[in-house]
Formats: sequence, C-alpha cells, structure tokens
Amino acid sequence: MGMAKILIVYDSRDGVVYGMAKAVAEGVGGEGAEAVMEDVTAAEPTDLVKYVGLVVGSPCFLAGMTGKTKEFLDATWGLRGRLDGKAGAAFTSERHLAGGAEETLRAIHAALMLHGMIVQGDVEGGPFGAVAFDPTGEREDVVAEEGDSCRRLGARVARLAGRFAGGK
Repeated sequence: MGMAKILIVYDSRDGVVYGMAKAVAEGVGGEGAEAVMEDVTAAEPTDLVKYVGLVVGSPCFLAGMTGKTKEFLDATWGLRGRLDGKAGAAFTSERHLAGGAEETLRAIHAALMLHGMIVQGDVEGGPFGAVAFDPTGEREDVVAEEGDSCRRLGARVARLAGRFAGGK
C-alpha cells in the first residue's frame, strides 16, 4: 500500500489561513502521509484525482468562502464520480464571532460531498472543521492558538485517507 497523499488547497488574504494550512500539513505528515500545499490560484482541479484526500481552507467573507475558493471548487465539476470515497475536510478564519465561519465550512463540505467525498470532522474541536477567530489581525497569535485544532484535523484526514491509499 502506498503513502497517502493529501492535497491542502488554501486561499489566504492576510496569512492566517496560510498558517492554518501549514499546521494542517504538519498533522498530515505526523501520520506518515504526504501533505502537498497549494494556493488556490495555483491548484489544478484535474490534479485532484492523484490524491486520496483534499483539505480546503478559505477565509470567511460575507458568511461564505472567497470567490477564488468557490471558482476552484466549481472547476472540479468535470471530476464528478472520480473523487468518490476520498477523504475531505475544511478550515476557515473569521474576524467576527458570528460572522459565518460555520456556513463557510458547510459550503465547502457541500462541494466535497457532491463528489461523494467522505468529510472528516473533529469531535474534540470544531465538529465542522478548524476555525481561527481573528478579531485583531494578529496572525501569529491566532495560528498559535488554533494550531492544535488544525494539526488534529490534518491527522484525522490522513488517517481516514490512509484507509483508501491502496484502493482508488
């Protein structure tokens, strides 16, 4: 059975989501899987078939994912049926306590589920995915506080995806 490869696609406007993506990658690597990080503008949707897992991170803008993240996910439509059974998850950052972080995560989940992907949550942290609350814009503090939940999410996705690494 080969090493599970997990793609982490992120959009980061101020560095918070990028820092979260790095922590997710650490969690993936800690489980012996290979983490590949790509900015959403550089990621190729057709490459998703090469991975057994996909983790998507986006800042929460207007209670949803960014336009670039939505554009990337929309471009995966031609892959319907080819991502079935792969592991997926989401993470986000938010500046306002009730600003829509859960809506952002659920919108990303919906796109993954339309492909038949298995969405991984976290019973110890945010059940829908990792969320960084950043009211001040102090990136380092936010990533330090939420790093554990991001690493845990990455580890959980890697373990789930590892079950499929030798399959599809």
